[in-house]
Amino acid sequence: MDSFLTEKARSTPFWHKPVFFLMAFLEGITLWVIVDFVLHKDYETAAAGVFLGVLFAWPMVRIFRRGRSARQAKMLAQAFMGVSEDSLPMDQLYSRVPIPRLDQRLRRLISDGYLKNVYVDAQKSAVCFTSADQHVQREERVLMECPHCGAKNSVIRGRVNRCAYCDSPLIYTPSK
Repeated sequence: MDSFLTEKARSTPFWHKPVFFLMAFLEGITLWVIVDFVLHKDYETAAAGVFLGVLFAWPMVRIFRRGRSARQAKMLAQAFMGVSEDSLPMDQLYSRVPIPRLDQRLRRLISDGYLKNVYVDAQKSAVCFTSADQHVQREERVLMECPHCGAKNSVIRGRVNRCAYCDSPLIYTPSK
């Protein structure tokens, strides 16, 4: 499972829970004050309170979304662990993991840095795995030409990289 999860998915910052509960407390007070201002027909101050309430709610939403993304990344990494091939068809992944809009969510978790050593191949409709071998551990770099735009890129062997010019995924495969 560790070969697919990044540090971002494995750990939760220590300050998440205290900040979440502080913002929830301030949100509760703000809602109580907004109701009081509405009952006293002071709508301008109530509108300012609504703005303040949104400001307090935003960190809670961000913390909640990060926790949800970490949980989903762990579920996907668990599903990937049982696969012995170098790819997994999307229909099999749908049956293993109950996440709505799984293909979009998987791409998002990869781009946001929750999953590593995995990419989505739209042509094969499959999730493909790259090796977590010693080349990746040592970050051995090779020069590779992008198949989409032809630009030369320095990429890490065995890892999904991105072209610096057209942002398409690059995977170094040595020619046989």
